[in-house]
Amino acid sequence: MGTDEGMYSHKGDGDLLCTSREAEMSLTHIEIDDEALETAKRLGGHKTKTAAVAKALEEYNKRLNRAAAYDRFIALAQDWDVEGAEAAHRAEKEGHAE
Repeated sequence: MGTDEGMYSHKGDGDLLCTSREAEMSLTHIEIDDEALETAKRLGGHKTKTAAVAKALEEYNKRLNRAAAYDRFIALAQDWDVEGAEAAHRAEKEGHAE
């Protein structure tokens, strides 16, 4: 598999930047447990290691975003109380009774 000279450029940190795709992607060399990678590839139905790693990163980012959203929700909920919720419910019911 050859590389197209126009597809890649050096980022300055030793990695190559792939410029041929819509999304910015970089060619990075990392150490990954072979067994874990093969398991992810098999379970995810991925044909390539790259696809398995990309999906794993996507899922990891989704999980972190959900956790951050829960943290924000919990922080907002700290100001809630039963009396305030009951008062809001009564006000809503009274507004619809007319």
